[in-house]
Amino acid sequence: MFIPFTNWVPDSDPVAANVLTDPTNNIVPTVRGYKGANSFLPVIEQTSLSATAVGMWYARRVDNNDLLFGATASNIFLRSGGAWTANTSVTISAVSRWQFAQYGNLTFAGAKETQPMVTDTTTFTSVGTGLSSMPRFAIIDTINEFVMLGNVTTSITYSVAGVITVQPGDYQDRWWCSGIGNPLTWNPDLATQATTNRLTDVPGKLTAGRALGDRFVFYKQRGIYLGTNTSVPFVWEWSLISAAIGTFGQQCVVPVGNYHYFVGNDDFYIFDGQQAQSIGEGVREWFFNRMNKKFADLIWGEHDQYNKLIYWWYPGVGSTGSLNEFIVYHYGSNKWGRGESVMRAASSFLVDALTWDQLWVGFTFNTIPNTTFDAAVFQAESYVPVFFDGNSRLATLDGPQLDGTMVTTFGGDDAKASLLRRIRGRWIQTPTTAVLTPSRLMRQGEPATAGTARTMQNARWDFTQNARWHKIKIATTGNWETSGIDAEVVVRGKE
Repeated sequence: MFIPFTNWVPDSDPVAANVLTDPTNNIVPTVRGYKGANSFLPVIEQTSLSATAVGMWYARRVDNNDLLFGATASNIFLRSGGAWTANTSVTISAVSRWQFAQYGNLTFAGAKETQPMVTDTTTFTSVGTGLSSMPRFAIIDTINEFVMLGNVTTSITYSVAGVITVQPGDYQDRWWCSGIGNPLTWNPDLATQATTNRLTDVPGKLTAGRALGDRFVFYKQRGIYLGTNTSVPFVWEWSLISAAIGTFGQQCVVPVGNYHYFVGNDDFYIFDGQQAQSIGEGVREWFFNRMNKKFADLIWGEHDQYNKLIYWWYPGVGSTGSLNEFIVYHYGSNKWGRGESVMRAASSFLVDALTWDQLWVGFTFNTIPNTTFDAAVFQAESYVPVFFDGNSRLATLDGPQLDGTMVTTFGGDDAKASLLRRIRGRWIQTPTTAVLTPSRLMRQGEPATAGTARTMQNARWDFTQNARWHKIKIATTGNWETSGIDAEVVVRGKE
């Protein structure tokens, strides 16, 4: 009897058919089934940052002189060869996380804790002085010909023709856009279309903001606003889409095509510009019970375009802010997986004929990493996620697979006993080792009894187990992929 692994559903009924459940670990969904979660693969001959990474940005420039920046709490570094070169010319107050945006050849960087900066070459400088000063921000993105900010702080009194438009202060519910076609103009003025206002229909601060096609979306922890560019006199007009659904932080929202995928305040959602729809059925209870909500604003999502995966790293139970676990969603098949690894920061890196050599300099035929043929880093003209791992080393997610665990739900019948006497793995790629531990019980609701662990031989495990209900745990090492298992079961008859 073939039992496909159709999904990982930790919130499922204990006897739900054909799914994996808790404590499954270090698995990633594929179009064929599941594979082991890859470890981080440090980029060869690349030094680590000098301190813990709290930001990363791949600057995709119009002139094709693309740059990769890494950031610590007190500086921003440019990747140059195999080293990181400090490239700021201003004093930086320590920041908890940098936010970046790209406008043509201009790269913007900033945070609420320090002054915003910009570079069009390699050295970051302050953005304007006096009335041209850019406010400090927690949120930044680009949309059409504007740079858009949210959750801002300013020490400047802005005015036009002697009329004060914005007083100094911390405006956590305020949005602010640059002049149209001029991202260095910030004094609110209809002549330039630099504009600002507050979103107050629902209480709370702005937590995230992302472009969505030619519109812009701001999120609160409980609230979603959709903005449309209408030119003067309002420049941007906002509609409240939801007063109940929102998100925790900027990196919770992952743009994919014409959609936003995000970790909401009570579920996972996809937003298409009209409504936010739940995608978290089967995992939401498990996730929100496991995540340390005190640090939910630090969740970091990243898109693996080639493999159609969205990863969200989050602080697990007991974490004091470290992103030590991830949950992963395959949006092509609506399947989930999870794993444990420490990630500091991430960005998307375009692999093409120019950047390939920059990223993989130093490899020879004999030192190609132990990864799969379809690893994202080998796919030209794709955006590949790159990371700072737990040691703040530049890495891709293409290292050897982590030790994995697959746990099934119970299969059986309350009215019939059955003999389970053999399990075969339906492997697409066979792991180095696989140890199976069967469990059994006679009545649902009672503790299960674990059997003897057995190592796979000839792609199968031979044993006998008599009970009404059966489940198995498979612990793997090495690289693997599977679509499910074949179980030999003999039904004993009704009792």
